[in-house]
Amino acid sequence: IVYSNWCLDTVTAMCDEGQVVWEYRSPDLKYPQELETDSCENLYVTGAHSHNVHVLSSSGDKIRIIEDIQSPYFFKINEDEGIICVCSEKEKIIVYQIASVVDTLKKKDILRKEKKKSNPRKFYEQKNKKKVHKNSLT
Repeated sequence: IVYSNWCLDTVTAMCDEGQVVWEYRSPDLKYPQELETDSCENLYVTGAHSHNVHVLSSSGDKIRIIEDIQSPYFFKINEDEGIICVCSEKEKIIVYQIASVVDTLKKKDILRKEKKKSNPRKFYEQKNKKKVHKNSLT
């Protein structure tokens, strides 16, 4: 179990019995929000007020910090498509192309839209539902 605490600016992993396995804290992480993992079990943590994404190993060690992402609140990885979707507080959706999950992100202007009064999470989920529906056998 891994969770973020935006009051303490920490990310904590605990075992099923409730004992803390590791805790990550950094002066470069402010208001941790979204948590996402990749196929290598790396953990991505959005720093909404520090304007970055921290990449941690499964043991809680910092791998890198991806800088200059304004107020990231929503973060999803689609390794099959080779993209990462980031939504900011201002509801801008930015898609990054990735060579692999451990490579540095390369910004790609595939999508940079302003969504007014919409939920970025619903936008992403609806987009994926459409893909799943198209690929279903029914």
